[in-house]
Amino acid sequence: MRTLLFIVAILCCGHLLSAQDEVVVVHISGKGSYFAPGKSSAQSVYPGMRMALGGKLRSQSGGSVKLLYKGQTVTYNDGKMRSLSELEQLAKGNVKPGFLSRFWNFLSGSMQQTQDEKKLEDHHRRYMEEVYAGVKGFANPSYDIRSGLMYGNKLGGGPVTFRWSGSSETEALRLVVRRRDGAPLYTALVRGKACTIDFSQLALDAGTAGTWQLWPAVDTATLSRSAATEFVYDPAGVQNALASLLPDPDYHHAFPAEQLLMEAYVLEKAGFYYDAAQKHEAAAAAHPKNALLRDARAAFLARMDLLEEAKSAMRE
Repeated sequence: MRTLLFIVAILCCGHLLSAQDEVVVVHISGKGSYFAPGKSSAQSVYPGMRMALGGKLRSQSGGSVKLLYKGQTVTYNDGKMRSLSELEQLAKGNVKPGFLSRFWNFLSGSMQQTQDEKKLEDHHRRYMEEVYAGVKGFANPSYDIRSGLMYGNKLGGGPVTFRWSGSSETEALRLVVRRRDGAPLYTALVRGKACTIDFSQLALDAGTAGTWQLWPAVDTATLSRSAATEFVYDPAGVQNALASLLPDPDYHHAFPAEQLLMEAYVLEKAGFYYDAAQKHEAAAAAHPKNALLRDARAAFLARMDLLEEAKSAMRE
């Protein structure tokens, strides 16, 4: 488990250091106009919009536009026509320590990974090669049934809906949850491609390590099955991770959409991938037209080895 967290940290750092000359809109109040390089006609500004560094931006008088560039943010609210190339100078030597700097760098990496489907595929391939090479048996790609990585590492105390692909809707399967020593905790016969388990009803002690796995209901070597995915039961961990944001003034001053991304970020970094996925879904539902949230969720799904779901999210 610690090996997986180490790999995730190394990979994320690598992506953050590789920046593109692209400016991303984080938030806008009022209206803004973007003029692409060499264009005289303006485009309306929206959250998640990607702008070329050679373009220009004007915020409506009384409004503001918050931009992200190379892990740094800047807000324009003076109503003037501004050349985005000035951001390059502002970003130099302006690296600040602390949570907010780590968060914006992480988000910059996510936006770089979702510039287009080709970049998403390349990022996913490199990321998965490292993860599967470094964590023996975590999620062997040779298994017929695949569930991504979000159900491994740490699971909180609430209901978890396991989803998977690779089986037919009519195929009978056994979903088995075991302790690390092999002792069974829960078994269910299921059909379809989802099953919900309320871990708070399994009388588990905090820190219990186990695995979950899908088997054919009739155990033969020819039918589909999944890898045994490891997890640690940590019922208080989600709230503890989110509580770490409460003293941070930057979190309280952030816009609602930014707060949801910050919450998803701290949960992912703490190893609660399933709960981070729930935050991304809640953000998308609350702000369905926010392209920044859409692309951040797509990057997360790719990190969870759910490439097709990530592509679908980018097209929404």
